[in-house]
Amino acid sequence: MNSRFLKYIDAEPKWSSPVIVESHINGLRTKDYNQNIPIGYDEIAADAIKCWEAGAGGIHVHNSSIRLAGEDAYEDYMKAMRPVMEVQNIAKEVGRPIARQDEVRSILGLK
Repeated sequence: MNSRFLKYIDAEPKWSSPVIVESHINGLRTKDYNQNIPIGYDEIAADAIKCWEAGAGGIHVHNSSIRLAGEDAYEDYMKAMRPVMEVQNIAKEVGRPIARQDEVRSILGLK
């Protein structure tokens, strides 16, 4: 961790209202930029599940290529997110469902 942020490790929030945490776990970065950025479908899925288990209300994930569109973008996205969605049965039991595949298709404007 960058030493300039160490002062925040034990910081307590100063707000009293509920907060929604959304995790953005990857993007146009490489391991050279940050060794903790998940690269590849398995790493992305594992990190997304960890974020959800830690209480994230949303998980923002990018495809493996910004050049993908439509069905290709959906299939690429789902390679990482299908394992995440498999925890949906557990999620329903604790009252925190994860988006279904048809909801993801709808968000992407696909039928």
